[in-house]
Amino acid sequence: MERLQNLFKDMKIGDQLNPANFFIQGGYYETKYGVDEFSENSLKAAIELGSIIKNANKQNTVSYGILVNNMQQVCGDTVCLTPDEFKTDAKVAEQEIYELIKKLNLHDYDFTISNERSIKNKGLRMMKRLLKQGSSLLFKRDSTCWCMPSKLGGDISLFEMHSDRLVAKCPTIMGTYYSEMIKKVEEYNPSSTLPVVIIDFCSYNDKDKVVRGLEVTFGLLNKNFNPNKTYHIMPVLSDMACNNIWLMKFFLNSEIKA
Repeated sequence: MERLQNLFKDMKIGDQLNPANFFIQGGYYETKYGVDEFSENSLKAAIELGSIIKNANKQNTVSYGILVNNMQQVCGDTVCLTPDEFKTDAKVAEQEIYELIKKLNLHDYDFTISNERSIKNKGLRMMKRLLKQGSSLLFKRDSTCWCMPSKLGGDISLFEMHSDRLVAKCPTIMGTYYSEMIKKVEEYNPSSTLPVVIIDFCSYNDKDKVVRGLEVTFGLLNKNFNPNKTYHIMPVLSDMACNNIWLMKFFLNSEIKA
């Protein structure tokens, strides 16, 4: 509990994020391996952190989500490979999630369960619209790959185009996920003017995937954000046991630093 209390303290920027509307993702897992130690520990950490946040200020709201990787993608600093075959049904993945919720006795909590295949499809529809609109941030790096510039240097691969078929890269999927979860928080709190904070418990191996994803959120998919509100995405990089955690902070309309 102490490590999560310290984590919450690190999130504060003066009183800017207290109060706020929070969304916490925990329980992430890959269907290739099934629910594992990280899934269980990150979900427990998300619930514990949510309790700390709610106790810190009565105006704070907290909602929860679980992200399922049923894409079997391989992502890193120099590679983002997406296989053509999807072997895990979303319903099977959700059943595994429900078993985890039952094991941890979390029946009283509501979770937004998302899977990367569905998010990918939504993200590609967004990219097609941006192409039609002629977004100045999109450019073609080679004969197939479309990118956007990164504030951290280099390019962010968004998708490949093969004839009329688009193949999403990891940053598009994660960028769409964060954008959709921000929208979800707005739906939960339609009249609120408080800041929106997305907290994502993820593994150290996913740092590049989430950082480039949030750049996509803030750089390309922020059209419907309220200009009078602030939006924050905070990946929490963690080991399997969620004992060693590192907070990363990113804010709309501010410089992005890793």
